[in-house]
Amino acid sequence: MLLGQVASQNRVPYVVQTSGPTLLASTANNLNKELGKNLHQREWGRKLGHLKKKFFLGNDHRGKIWSNGNYSDLDNNVIDNLLNYRHN
Repeated sequence: MLLGQVASQNRVPYVVQTSGPTLLASTANNLNKELGKNLHQREWGRKLGHLKKKFFLGNDHRGKIWSNGNYSDLDNNVIDNLLNYRHN
């Protein structure tokens, strides 16, 4: 399975944001709800920044953020998961 499933809820992940220059507050709220976290929008954005830096992706890289924390390219190929990164 390309995107996997959220083990705790056994649900198929869905896209919470596609591209955009900023991680939206609604994206942070969805991630917190789906992943049982309580991180500020800025903290999720920092995680995304660390992921992009690790994989040499520019800040303007177009991708998708999924409800299970995965970040993928526009063809749904998972690059990594935001939970693998520190937010500070």
